Amino acid sequence: IGNRVAAVRPLALTVAASGIAAGAYVGTHLIVVAFVAVFAWGAIEGFFLTPLRVVLQRVTPAHSHGRVLALASAMEHLGNLVAIPFAGLVIAAIGPSQTGIGVGVLALGAGGLATLWRDRPPEGDDGDADDGQRHEPPHRHAGMGEARAHP
Repeated sequence: IGNRVAAVRPLALTVAASGIAAGAYVGTHLIVVAFVAVFAWGAIEGFFLTPLRVVLQRVTPAHSHGRVLALASAMEHLGNLVAIPFAGLVIAAIGPSQTGIGVGVLALGAGGLATLWRDRPPEGDDGDADDGQRHEPPHRHAGMGEARAHP
């Protein structure tokens, strides 16, 4: 199940489903709908972050994992830093229900567009999980200006 969940298309569907649940939660006045939607929204979010990190690790060369995952984390926090005050301004202008529905529609659209993405193995990987070969990142030899792979 891991390979089917930790791929771009399932992540995109998670974003789209999150948008639907968020819009339903914030956009309704019915307690039952809000209860089911917030439960679904929380459950859906649980299927996003870990598979996202797995996908990032798969498509990134091993020697860049730390930098890429740190950048992803920084961008997540930057998104929160920008979105929270912006959302407050939008809520003040048009109201919480309309803002929630709008954000839900944006997430649904982003997830829908991202489902068009074609998963592909990392560069240099033919898709075989274990081909019996050692795969290590290239390194620089002292005094030589070119990168070389281990033999």
